[in-house]
Amino acid sequence: MTNAELKQKIKESRIKMWEVAERVGVSDITLARWLRSEKNIQKQPLVLKAFNELQVEKEV
Repeated sequence: MTNAELKQKIKESRIKMWEVAERVGVSDITLARWLRSEKNIQKQPLVLKAFNELQVEKEV
């Protein structure tokens, strides 16, 4: 999955970027920078884990 695809997935889920950023422990600006470029692909597992956790919480 590319960072652009992950960003789109977050957007479609109606989970806010700031919620994901808060879960990861960074500012929403930092998260936006991470997802802006594919050079930051190493951060993707952290973001994906946080997103998945939030998604599960919203379903309950």
